[in-house]
Amino acid sequence: KPFLSESFDFGNQAFFDEINTMMLGLAKNNELRKIGGARGSRHAIYVNRVYFGLYTILSQLGANIRTQ
Repeated sequence: KPFLSESFDFGNQAFFDEINTMMLGLAKNNELRKIGGARGSRHAIYVNRVYFGLYTILSQLGANIRTQ
């Protein structure tokens, strides 16, 4: 969502609530648990963790960022 608009308000708790709801749904999905094995490219995992860390910091700051 941050990349789909001209600016994004990371102080909006609804965005993070939506992410948490999605993650809880994925964690409870038995089909995904059965897959096991590799979680994907280590590079993709690194990038996802970097984005999540950055989003968390921006949320704590209540930042409104111009994305374009």
